[in-house]
Amino acid sequence: MASASTTAFSLLPDDTFVRLPSANMYYQTTALPAPGPLFDGGIVAFAPPRPEELGTAAHTILITSILGDVLSHTRRSLHRRSLTTYPNEYANFYSATIRRLGEWEGALPPYFRQHQENTMLHVQRGDLPAYLAIHTIYHTAAIHLHRFVRHALLPPEVVRRNIQQATAHAFALLDLFNAVVRSPSFPDFSASSSHSQHQPHHITQTQSSDLTSTTATPRENPLTLPLLSHAAILAADILSCAGTVERHLPAVIHLLQSAHTITFELSRWFGTAKHAEEEIQGRMIRCRSVTRGTWRMEAAMRLSEAEEGFAGRRASGGSAIGSGIEAGAIGGKEFDVFYGVDEWTLQQTRADFVIS
Repeated sequence: MASASTTAFSLLPDDTFVRLPSANMYYQTTALPAPGPLFDGGIVAFAPPRPEELGTAAHTILITSILGDVLSHTRRSLHRRSLTTYPNEYANFYSATIRRLGEWEGALPPYFRQHQENTMLHVQRGDLPAYLAIHTIYHTAAIHLHRFVRHALLPPEVVRRNIQQATAHAFALLDLFNAVVRSPSFPDFSASSSHSQHQPHHITQTQSSDLTSTTATPRENPLTLPLLSHAAILAADILSCAGTVERHLPAVIHLLQSAHTITFELSRWFGTAKHAEEEIQGRMIRCRSVTRGTWRMEAAMRLSEAEEGFAGRRASGGSAIGSGIEAGAIGGKEFDVFYGVDEWTLQQTRADFVIS
């Protein structure tokens, strides 16, 4: 009996050439789709083809590739032994990634760029998930790039820049969530019988009006993208951290309510989102207590066991939550510009940030 022979080989990403998907309209005609550009490390020259000729999947592939590279770089840097080379390595990676993010954003067709009118348009047309997904991935990539760094090895001006940029992206992300859940065109599921069944006991009558619930299947509900849960908690962690200027707190609470709505709905389909929903609810409680002047250590200790790690203290002109929700998952405070640097630096850096 003859034995089968095999040949060992390796295939590197640099030797893999895959074309990005064309726009859907090309697949609905009798003509063959226009060939999309080759995927080349997440960078595409858009002349030709025009951005409109790429499909939604192509834009998703490109931004997901960038996020993957950011996450790989962040986690790899945790184990670098040479601390002297880190500043240059980070600077080079940062410059390349910012360029890729800018090219990706600039290549989006006009109807797919993030602004209020487009958000309302996608809610009305019922094709929100793709629009919501790509911008969530975009802001998540930018937040990871700026937030999780070895800040003690970087110049002070770089740390301040990272704080400002991560704050801006966190605000933009939660502002997107806020526009979605508060849109007049967004389906109202508040009358669903499942609402009271799933509503957490610690949500008050007033707060419950901000929540959405539905008996629809995940396919019918645009708020069933599991990546939204991680993004919501990532942004909420930034906007409610120590050094948040107190005059910003009403706007922050408003955005946290929308993030809570998102995670509450996700928790009905995904068990991992329940943790995010509970943590964001805890942040709202703390921020409200600061605005009422009732922030106390003992109040923090009365919170649920899952929230005991947040040490409460009042800062001069700002609120303070001393531990990050996401910091431990990445590598601790030495890798987190929001929970590793001193509170004065945070407050001074974010004092001029405008939250409308």
